Amino acid sequence: MIGPLRPAWLSDPVSGWALQYRFGWNNFNGNRLRRLQGALQGETMMTAKSEDTVEEFLERVRQAWDAGDATRYAAQFAEDASYVIFMGDAMFGRTAIAQTHHEVFTRWQKGTRMTVKPIDVRMPDEFTAVVTTVGGIGKGSLVDVDKFQTFTLRRHDGRWECVAFQNTEMSRRSRRAYRSR
Repeated sequence: MIGPLRPAWLSDPVSGWALQYRFGWNNFNGNRLRRLQGALQGETMMTAKSEDTVEEFLERVRQAWDAGDATRYAAQFAEDASYVIFMGDAMFGRTAIAQTHHEVFTRWQKGTRMTVKPIDVRMPDEFTAVVTTVGGIGKGSLVDVDKFQTFTLRRHDGRWECVAFQNTEMSRRSRRAYRSR
């Protein structure tokens, strides 16, 4: 399970700090922040909890990979998503992602597990998140990280879906730095 991304001081969904985290640190002057806080005062915890989190999205991606389920994996991506792998090949659309990953899961990466850990989340607005992760694929109980991934997410019907994915191999220096974490 992926741990919480937010520090404890972000637990209040309408505090200034939470809004700045949710909508971007540099998007607020004092007046705009007060207006948005006022507009959100009526938002209930039930509303906030009914929306998908970045952590839940990443967990669904990991679970689908670990199960070797290409259809479930591709379902996490938008119908028109772009998907670029670390070797430089690109796929476009959910159907292409599912077809390619069917081969990946039945041939080259059969029985592998995924690790994925967010290292940066930026939210330009409440419907968009740019998530940088470290991750890796392997067999066994511990999977080392050897890639950086960037997921550009869009909130669609209360759930995050990936509209663009980029996977890049880490340098030796980055591998050493992130293995020690």
